[in-house]
Amino acid sequence: MSWTPELEELAQRRAFALKMGGEEKVRRQHEGGKLTVRERIDQLVDPESFREVGGLAGTGQYDADGKLIDVTPSNVIIGRARVRQRPVVVTAGTLRTLEPLFVVLATGVAVILVLLTFLPALALGPLAEG
Repeated sequence: MSWTPELEELAQRRAFALKMGGEEKVRRQHEGGKLTVRERIDQLVDPESFREVGGLAGTGQYDADGKLIDVTPSNVIIGRARVRQRPVVVTAGTLRTLEPLFVVLATGVAVILVLLTFLPALALGPLAEG
């Protein structure tokens, strides 16, 4: 059994992810005076030190024969790198912290954590007492 087709698809997925949505989206980013997320990471970390984790994640589109034709990559980049020779974890996503959605999500996570912390004690307290 040969793994060649699977390895070729992984290479294709990596190439699609590195395109970051295509030339048009990269051009729009540059025209807006912004660097792409990968360019920002390259400026932040020591040269050649970034090692991406999960770079193949995304949603693939396949033709009728099951051949990969495109990938919409995940909207977050995660990896390990070095900054001034010190090891760091780097994450970059598309959810800006100034957006109302971020505030709603952060508040929701905090509420869930509080509930998970206190509800088991409240629910199990009377049971433990007999």
